[in-house]
Amino acid sequence: MLIVVQVGPILSGRTSFAGAYAHSSLRPVATYVPRPDLEQRLQAQLAASEGSQQRNETRTVVVWGLGGAGKSQLALRYVQQHQQQYQAVFWIEAGRKETIERDYVQIYKQLYPSLSSGNVTMPVEDAITGVKSWLQGQDKRCLELYIDLNHYLPEAPQLDRIVTTRSSRAQDMSTLEAVAVGEMSEDEAAQLFRRCAKLKQTSGETDHEIKAITKELGYLALALTLAGSYVSETPRLSNLRRYLPEYQAHRRRLLSREARPSIHRYKGSVLSTWEMSFAAIERQNPTAARLLALLAFINLDDIFLRLFKISGVSAITQGPDREDGGSRRWVALLSHQAMEIDEYVVEASFAVLQAYSLVSWRKDQESYSMHKLVHAWGHDRLDGPGRNAGGSRQV
Repeated sequence: MLIVVQVGPILSGRTSFAGAYAHSSLRPVATYVPRPDLEQRLQAQLAASEGSQQRNETRTVVVWGLGGAGKSQLALRYVQQHQQQYQAVFWIEAGRKETIERDYVQIYKQLYPSLSSGNVTMPVEDAITGVKSWLQGQDKRCLELYIDLNHYLPEAPQLDRIVTTRSSRAQDMSTLEAVAVGEMSEDEAAQLFRRCAKLKQTSGETDHEIKAITKELGYLALALTLAGSYVSETPRLSNLRRYLPEYQAHRRRLLSREARPSIHRYKGSVLSTWEMSFAAIERQNPTAARLLALLAFINLDDIFLRLFKISGVSAITQGPDREDGGSRRWVALLSHQAMEIDEYVVEASFAVLQAYSLVSWRKDQESYSMHKLVHAWGHDRLDGPGRNAGGSRQV
């Protein structure tokens, strides 16, 4: 059995079921570009269970990364390639409690049609218990795709689980090695853009433009998908040289576009996925949200903690101080309700941003970094001088 749990933006269109088996719509979009390294790493984590009839535990693999990096498509690719190895495949949207409960009820109705016929409302807890009992009684592999809410996670010896999430902390859910999904390779990015832009024939000049576009978009799968589909739908962009100047003048508007469901399963845009994360961060840790805004004005690479060194300075310290004047200014920007800011607060704030994959830790450099588009989004979302007519603010 395989269960895939998705925590994050909701897929457009509902997955239907036939008996205990997921519908064939559990496959990547037509424009999917294989990412062999990631696919092999995911398959390798679950390979030990192939052909084994004697297992005493559930196998869980966490697939995590920045929103729009291609986590769901990677999981769907695994389903497409390995579906025949499983007795059943289920997909559960775990972005909200309501979507989890809805999916459990739907699965229960397919597993026990004789017990759930008619218009009788199915109690959620009965559905959860029933699905868990069914899974525990199976002796063949099942796959479950979904995310972190322990009450909803069934355990069964023959159960494989793939959890897709933006949270790096989800790695602690399993002893198996997590699969981190980041930027595409240059070749993968170019191939994805060509497919979405429907560029069947390219020249040396076109290849040069594609290379520049994919670099500007930070090799992020969703951004490339949206840019390519925009090119294919806009006749004046048949001259590809026109795209980058337009993007640079209207970046925020273009990154806010939503792709058609046939192009990508996201309902939202590149920016909306990160706005959801920002809203959650702001509720959880206002100082971390303020730090994210501050980082938009710092070089996106090599963000060293020593930049935020404080020498006895707090947000509530009064009076001018020539030596610590710079510290006082950024401390004031981070302060929330006159709370005191020190190195520990700053580190905790970075940890929150890292948990949402909005910054990453570079161990070799002992510094943080931000994805190019996250940095640009942080810049663009702030009101103030410096905006151009297109509503964007260049980095």
